[in-house]
Amino acid sequence: MRKRLSVLLVLMICVTRGESQQKRLDSLFVVYHRHPQEDSIKASNLKNIFRQYRTLNNWAKFRLYADSAIIVASKLANKSSLASIHNRIGAAYHMVDRLQAIANYNTSIELAKLSGDKSTEAGSSLNLGALYMDLHEYPKSLEAHEKALTIYEGMGKSGEIPSVYMNIATIYTSMGQKAKGLEYTRKALAGFDNGVSDRGVAVAYDAIAELYLESTDKELAEMGILPANRFKEVSVALEKGLRVARQTDDISLLSGFYRNLGRLNEQRGNNAEASKYYLMSVNAIGDDISLEDHGDNLIAAGNFTIHKAGDFTKGIGMIHSALDGARKTQRTGTIEAALDALSSAHEKKKNFDSSLFYYRQLIVVKNDIFNHEKEQEITRRQLKMDFAIKEKDYRSAQQLADARLKQQEQQILLRSQQLQISDKEKTLQRLTFLQRQAELESQKKAQANLLIRAQEKAGYDKLIRDKQIDLQNLQLNANRRLTIFLGLVAFIVFASAIFIYNSRQKTIRLNKTVSDQKQALEELISVKDRIFSVVSHDMKAPVNNLIAFSALLEDGEIEQERLALYIEQIRGTLDHTSSLMDNLLNWAASQMQGFTPVIEKVDLGAVVRYTLKGVEQPLRKKNIAVINHVEKGTFIKGDKNMIELIVRNLVSNAIKFSQEGGTLELAGVDTGSTIKLTVRDQGVGMPENKVALINGNSAKSLESTYGTHREKGTGLGLMLCKHFASIMGGQIAVSSQQGKGTEFQVLLPAAA
Repeated sequence: MRKRLSVLLVLMICVTRGESQQKRLDSLFVVYHRHPQEDSIKASNLKNIFRQYRTLNNWAKFRLYADSAIIVASKLANKSSLASIHNRIGAAYHMVDRLQAIANYNTSIELAKLSGDKSTEAGSSLNLGALYMDLHEYPKSLEAHEKALTIYEGMGKSGEIPSVYMNIATIYTSMGQKAKGLEYTRKALAGFDNGVSDRGVAVAYDAIAELYLESTDKELAEMGILPANRFKEVSVALEKGLRVARQTDDISLLSGFYRNLGRLNEQRGNNAEASKYYLMSVNAIGDDISLEDHGDNLIAAGNFTIHKAGDFTKGIGMIHSALDGARKTQRTGTIEAALDALSSAHEKKKNFDSSLFYYRQLIVVKNDIFNHEKEQEITRRQLKMDFAIKEKDYRSAQQLADARLKQQEQQILLRSQQLQISDKEKTLQRLTFLQRQAELESQKKAQANLLIRAQEKAGYDKLIRDKQIDLQNLQLNANRRLTIFLGLVAFIVFASAIFIYNSRQKTIRLNKTVSDQKQALEELISVKDRIFSVVSHDMKAPVNNLIAFSALLEDGEIEQERLALYIEQIRGTLDHTSSLMDNLLNWAASQMQGFTPVIEKVDLGAVVRYTLKGVEQPLRKKNIAVINHVEKGTFIKGDKNMIELIVRNLVSNAIKFSQEGGTLELAGVDTGSTIKLTVRDQGVGMPENKVALINGNSAKSLESTYGTHREKGTGLGLMLCKHFASIMGGQIAVSSQQGKGTEFQVLLPAAA
């Protein structure tokens, strides 16, 4: 049965016409770049891009964007988009890498099941069935097509069902079960005839006619057709199909009907009619060798012209045309049929040399076909083994998915039972509430009765009291006036006392606020004076050193050893000046109005490693060993620049006051809500008064001291560290012993 019986396969790749492929690709990239969000729209854009690269046969780009589409779609909760992408990838590999195609089709089917995407599941099953049909794995192909058919029927998609029937009919016919093939062809015809596809109706009638023409009498009987009625049934099918085919303007389909009409009339012995239809089949296509029916029509017409019409020259010319066209389009089956026809024609004319010549070519082609089929059989067996392994994996995955589904069902059942228990508890509570409400109503009625009796008693008592009240009214009026007067006096005294007390408290608070502000201003002025003093002294010295050094350089009379010594001194001076400038600028920025730190998730381990790398030279100069216990991935919340300044100042101070050959140790401990950074040295240590000053809250600046190598400082570093730690919700504490070393502890909030 001819390939055109497969009316609709989802895997067919369409070629865009009317615009160049590159322009189409450029427009797809424009749409892609306009939507950077990683959602289903981006996955769809990537799918369109890799499909276009497949059309351009650019496999490297195809694989790149196919992998990108899978990555984006895998992040989505709904796996429908991922299932569609794997289906498209399978379609791209359908003709070039069947193992890849099958793997992607199976993945698409599983994902479509999980997401409930019935349409994609059916389409992937249909594609998988078509691929198994190409591999002659008819049972698997039939299973896949029946799965697709079941899904389409469940979805009520009547438009796709007839095409599936046609494919199933092709499978049964290829397996030699022509009665089954006819059954499904008739089902397809009924579906197509329901307004789904005129071309499908024509194809179905043509397939029925070919089945009748090619079946034996026994096979016709199995179909329920009397052999004597063969030609009548064929004639009816061709007449109905041709009437519809003429409305489709499909020349390939029309030529097939003309050829079958020629075969019908030839078998009936109507050679004149047969000749007419054979020529019509050839003329319908003309010289378009790209159409599959071109060679079949020429061979059929040529054989008839040679063997029935007796025109050897004309018939041989038709068959040669078919052979030339088949060789150009590399249709092996048509080449074999043409060579066989030429050999038979020359044998009939007793041109045995020519007959033998074409027969030898036929043997060569058959050997090639045999070898090709042998290779295909080996490949098919290998694929079969690979498929078995893959299917085993898929079954395992399916079993796991089923187990998870059962677990979810059990959880749902348990939740349902819990809800039922909860409903019963609510019902019981409602009954208890109604019972309590009834008791309260009874109590309310009893209290109402008591109230009525009390009111009656109160009325009686009131009559008695009225008389007493009348007697006491005069005295009460006098007492009331006295009480009002005394109350007014007491209220005025009390209000005056409250006013005086509030005024005094307000004055105390204002005095304290003014005192605090005064102290803060005095400390800020002290810091400012300290800063200006440092700037005027420490900034002037390196500049004067540079001027003096440049003068010495101009004289050019500096010895090499002295030059190296000067350079070392100037470098130390510039390092001190750079540190001073960093601290001054950071302090100034923190004092500006509108200053807001950028609180983010910061890797403390990375900051420590970066800081240690920046102080490698002074570490080497003093031969200080560094032990770093702060691991990467120790995350804190804070401003990265502030954290780097704190770590840099503490490490620099530790180096500054360490002896040669000492040890610098850093550790980071997660205490739950905070991270404790410890910087410990074995240096000269600090006196107790300085430790108390650093740990206190009132110090705004510290007096700097020289390091073990006479390194200079400004006293601003620790002040700035404490200030920044406070801004980020942390704190700094120090413990030290003179001659044994110092340990700084920085507590900062841990990142969630």
